[in-house]
Amino acid sequence: MASNSLLAPVRPANPEERDLAASMTRRAILGGAILAPAIIACATSAVATAPVVSRARWDRLVATFHATDTKMRAIGIEHTVAFERYYAERDKIGERPVAPDRPALKYPKPIEQMTIAEIKATPVEPSAGYAAYEAALASWQAEAEELAAAITGDVDARWEAAVDAQDAAAQAIFAEPIPDTAALLFKINLVEEEYRGCDPSDKVTKLVFEDVRRLMSRGAA
Repeated sequence: MASNSLLAPVRPANPEERDLAASMTRRAILGGAILAPAIIACATSAVATAPVVSRARWDRLVATFHATDTKMRAIGIEHTVAFERYYAERDKIGERPVAPDRPALKYPKPIEQMTIAEIKATPVEPSAGYAAYEAALASWQAEAEELAAAITGDVDARWEAAVDAQDAAAQAIFAEPIPDTAALLFKINLVEEEYRGCDPSDKVTKLVFEDVRRLMSRGAA
């Protein structure tokens, strides 16, 4: 597996758009030390109920993962291209309007002599500058949304669906008992890719350790 095969394309940062990298925040990394000698030495206890191991089922899960991963990466490229074009076009409509300072509240009496209810009830007198800002912002947002709809279409939804499908395929592999050492190596490499950047969930770590224990138990038998 290529080391970068599961990395998501990065969308330019933007205050209105969710960062593409956020779709990958559900993932983390389990370092190569997962099979450190000290861990293996402590992982030889037998599992109470041995699961049914199926090479055919494992191979099907791996094939499904590769298919979903390939699709995710293809849509990821399409996603990046579409949003790069969108941001380039959006730059042509100018910068997002910047809010001016809100007008100061005019309290009817010194604030220290007012109750909380009186403070909250004090009306904010609109200013011409702030009203102009709100109108400009609404116009800018409408034009930006029109551009996004025309350029990106449904690519964001298809990207998220592809990420979910790939992640589900990976989770199915994590949950499947390994048939041999090669399968364990595949699973460990997949954990490294799927959880790049942060810690894996306790569930995934437990599943991998269970594989190690079963493998060591078979070797000791």
